[in-house]
Amino acid sequence: MSSTTNTSSDPRTAILSAAKDLFWKHGIRRVTVEEISKEAGISKMTFYRTFSNKQEVAAAVLTDVLDSSMQRYRAAMDSDAPFEERIREVVLLKHDNAQVMSDEFLKDVLGDPNSELAIMAHSFQEEHTKIFLADLRKAQRNGWIRKEIKPAFILFMLERMNAHMFDVAFRGMYKNSHDAIMELTNFMFYGLFPMDAHKK
Repeated sequence: MSSTTNTSSDPRTAILSAAKDLFWKHGIRRVTVEEISKEAGISKMTFYRTFSNKQEVAAAVLTDVLDSSMQRYRAAMDSDAPFEERIREVVLLKHDNAQVMSDEFLKDVLGDPNSELAIMAHSFQEEHTKIFLADLRKAQRNGWIRKEIKPAFILFMLERMNAHMFDVAFRGMYKNSHDAIMELTNFMFYGLFPMDAHKK
């Protein structure tokens, strides 16, 4: 089924949108330039005037996804909300990102650790980790979290929290992802005691 997007003025956008849809469904390897062109409603000639090959399109799709993720992260961490709410947003973002990219796409991106796409993904993860740790240290300086706790430990625990979101038994306790994430972050910040007890 071809895309209904008007591609005459912006074939790049149409190609990326079509490729993303196809990559999410089938992964990168199984999708052809012909299929992307058909889905985008353009000719192969237009495709090759815009991108050199399918791999270049895949790199552009991955870049767009990673850039969008970083923009959402910065918006959450730079907001005026209490730090607990910022962390909830970050956990929700990580969960959303994991759901946005299909298993098929991720397998093709990370399958070969020496591929351009895998290197891009790992480089982004390393850079994001550095930024997040810097934000945690800033939160410590501002007194938003305990000064004696290791930022690396917080990062470790948040990763484990995100893993719980894919546990069917855990998810089944809640109506939606938001409620589950609220429970996890409240437990991380307040433990078993009522929130008011921490203010005394």
